[in-house]
Order: sequence, then C-alpha cells, then structure tokens
Amino acid sequence: DLHLSIRRQRQMCIRDRIIGVGGVNSGETAFKKFLSGANFVQLYTGMVFRGPNIAIKISEELKKILREKNIKRYSDIIGKL
Repeated sequence: DLHLSIRRQRQMCIRDRIIGVGGVNSGETAFKKFLSGANFVQLYTGMVFRGPNIAIKISEELKKILREKNIKRYSDIIGKL
C-alpha cells in the first residue's frame, strides 16, 4: 500500500520532508497522503487534465474535511494514519 510506504519512509527519515505524489486529485486524496505522513502533495497529472484550478479545488475540499473533523491545521494530521 502506497500510504503505508510513505509512512515507513517518514519514520526512517524523520527530519526530511515527504512529498506525497500520485493520484492527488481531490481533497480526500490529499488528506490520505497527509495522514500517511506526507508533509506536502505534488500535483501533476491532475493539473494536466483539469488545469491549474484543481489546486484551488483540492485546497477547498481539504479545508472542508478538516472543518468537519474539527482539525485546526493540516499539519496536525501528518502521519496520524
């Protein structure tokens, strides 16, 4: 599982920053990357197919998820899988 792989990498390199890549096309997928230990997410394919506004869409969806779960900052969920 990719998310567990990210978590293992984070544990091995605790001082390094992890960038979650692959399949980030919604706030939910970004949320899962952060839960798995990513500090940042990379958008590439989504931007190619859906344009640069996908970043705004993902940000808005992620904020909504965090509000619904009563989480103040996305950094509070990093690695909490």
